[in-house]
Amino acid sequence: GFNPAVRYGDDSDLHMRALADGLSGFKFADALPDVFVRRDDGPRITADRSAAALQSRRDRLKQGSQYWREMDDPRRRRLWAGQYVQELEYLAFNHGSHKSAFEEVMRDFRRDAVGYHSLHRMVAAAYARLARNQWCGRDHATIPLRLARRVARRVLPRGAFAVPGDFESLPIPPNQKNEIQSRWETIAS
Repeated sequence: GFNPAVRYGDDSDLHMRALADGLSGFKFADALPDVFVRRDDGPRITADRSAAALQSRRDRLKQGSQYWREMDDPRRRRLWAGQYVQELEYLAFNHGSHKSAFEEVMRDFRRDAVGYHSLHRMVAAAYARLARNQWCGRDHATIPLRLARRVARRVLPRGAFAVPGDFESLPIPPNQKNEIQSRWETIAS
């Protein structure tokens, strides 16, 4: 079930552990969707910049690192270490005033990113620090920052930078949405 120590990203944490533990998913051709992801301009947990939210994000990283240490899977530990790089980049670009949060995650990265060899750790740390120092107070990326990010993307293992999928902003076509709604109404009545 859900890890009670993880508040932010609890759903992805649950899915990650389930898949790693061998749960296989099935797709039923005629099954109705049981979940719709709502996208709107309202408040979102991912936009919460409070100290508690930042700590919750950090807790998620630490719990994931602990899980992969126990699983003793070097390839997946290396992929998980990329979560730290993503978090450091997020903090550098979105939380310039939270220097302590950045430093805490950097410390955790050095301790927990055992899947990265020393070159990867050095490149990730240097890029994150440059990003934080170059970005603070600016509304655009500098040329050194852009170059550093390109180098980091080439050197670091897969998983260090988020790659959005084609599904992220794919709306349901109106005809499919109407069909699904009518099928649910039939079931409900």
